[in-house]
Amino acid sequence: MKKLIGIILTAACCTFNLSSGTALADRPCTVEGMTPAEFSTALHAGDESLRMMALAEALKEMLDQGCDDEASFEAVIAAFSDPAALDRYRISEPDAWVIDNAALRDMTMLSLLDREEQPRRLIALLQDRAEAGSPEAMTALGILGSIQFADWQRERDYSRERSRYKIRADSVRSLYPGVVDRFRIGNGLRWSTHPLERLYPDLPELAETYLQKASDDGFAPAHVIRLTGEMPEDFSPCVDDRGLAQSFSRLPEREQVARDIVDWAGPRIMESLEPIHEIENRTDLDDLLRRLLLSPLVLGRNSAHTAAARNLAFAYASMRSNCLLGTGEDDLDYGIRNLEEAHKGLRLAIVAPDALSSNAVRFQSLVFALFIDRAHDEQGRHYAAARLIQPSSDAWGGRARERDQLVQQLSRRTIIEAQKLMARRGFYTAAIDGIPGPRFSEGLTKWYNYCTLSTEGVGDDELCISSTTDLYLADWARPFVRAPLQNF
Repeated sequence: MKKLIGIILTAACCTFNLSSGTALADRPCTVEGMTPAEFSTALHAGDESLRMMALAEALKEMLDQGCDDEASFEAVIAAFSDPAALDRYRISEPDAWVIDNAALRDMTMLSLLDREEQPRRLIALLQDRAEAGSPEAMTALGILGSIQFADWQRERDYSRERSRYKIRADSVRSLYPGVVDRFRIGNGLRWSTHPLERLYPDLPELAETYLQKASDDGFAPAHVIRLTGEMPEDFSPCVDDRGLAQSFSRLPEREQVARDIVDWAGPRIMESLEPIHEIENRTDLDDLLRRLLLSPLVLGRNSAHTAAARNLAFAYASMRSNCLLGTGEDDLDYGIRNLEEAHKGLRLAIVAPDALSSNAVRFQSLVFALFIDRAHDEQGRHYAAARLIQPSSDAWGGRARERDQLVQQLSRRTIIEAQKLMARRGFYTAAIDGIPGPRFSEGLTKWYNYCTLSTEGVGDDELCISSTTDLYLADWARPFVRAPLQNF
C-alpha cells in the first residue's frame, strides 16, 4: 500500500513539475504581463496603458524575458497589423495633419518585417482623404514624402528638435539590437531609402504637390512647411532667417498667409483652455486636486495641435513685429508689421498649456514681460512684468548673458518691482534702485531655483508661477492675458 501511494505521489509530482515547467516556459512570452491573445484584445480595445507601446518595444520585452516561441511573436506582430490597431494612432483622426511618432515607428517596423498590409492601409486612408479635399491629409502625405522620408540614414541633429516625427535607421539599431538580430532586419536598416518609401517610391515627388494644394486651401502648417522646410513647432522666424524675411516680404499673399497662421493657431489654443475653465468652476475640488488637474501634463500639453499652435502664435507675433519683441533686431522686415496683431499672437502663445520651465516658453515669458512693460498703461503693469521675469530667470543653460540683455530692456519701475519681490525671500540684498546689476543677475538665478527646485517654492503663489495655467488664472495677470483673449 505504501509503495502504491509512493508511486501515485511521484507521478503527481512529475505531473505538477511538468505543468509548472510549461507555465514557466510560457510566461516569458508576455507583453505587459499579458499573453499575446490578451495583449491583442487590449490593444484593439484602446487600453490607455498600451497607447504608447510600440511594436519594437513589445518584441524587445518578449526577447528580454527569454521568449523563443515563434507563434507568440507572430501573434503580437499580427495584433499591430490588424485593421483594428489603426484607431490607436492620432493620424486616424480626421483633423490629424502629421503621421506622429507612434504611428511612424510601427509602420516602419512592420515594413522592415515585410508586413506591408497595415502601412498600405494607413497610406490609403490618407490618400482617400486627400482626394476628398482634406488639407490635413494632404499635409500629412507631404510631410511623409519630404521631411519624414528624408532623414532615414542621416545622423540625428541634436542642435534642434528635428527628430520629433522621424524614425532613423541608427535609432532602431541602437535601441533594439536584439530585435534586429532575431528578426533579421539588418539589411532593411542599410537601405538608403526609408522602408515606407520603398512601398511608395513616387511619394517624394508628389509631396510638394500635396503641400501646395494644402497651402492653397489656406492650411497654416502647410504654409510653414512649404516656405521654410520646418515643422510648425520648430519654426523660428527670427533665428538666422534674414533670407526668409526677404522672400516672405515679396509674397503677394503674405498678409493672407499671416492671417491663416493666427486663424489656425488661435482656435486651437483657445480650445486647449476649455478644460481649465471647467476645472476652475468646480466647487468639489480641494486645492491639491485642483492643482493636479490643472497641471500641463494632465491638460495634454504634448498634443501635436497645441505644441504647433503655441509656436505658430509666437512666430506670428515675431513676424508681425519684425522680430522687435525682445530680440532687438531692427533690420528684419516681413512686410506685415502690425504691433497690435503681434501682441495678439504673443498673448495666445503664452497661455497655451505648458510648463514654464521649457526653453521656448521661458523665452516667451520674458518677451511677454517686455510687452506688458512697454505696451500697456494699466495699473499693475510693472508688477505683472516683474512676476513674468521669474519663469525665465535662470541662466538658460549657461546663457545668462542673453537673459540679462533682455532684462536690461525693462523699465526701471519694473526692475524695482522685481528687486522687491526677490528681497522678500532674501534672493536680492542690494539697493532697491531699478538698476539690474550683477547682484540682480545672481538674485534671478536664486529666484528661479527657489520656484522650481524647492518644496517651499512650488506652493508659493506670492512669488512663483510654474505653468502657463498659473499665469492664465492669476488675478494680477488678468488685464494683460485673459481679458484681451475673451473676444478672440
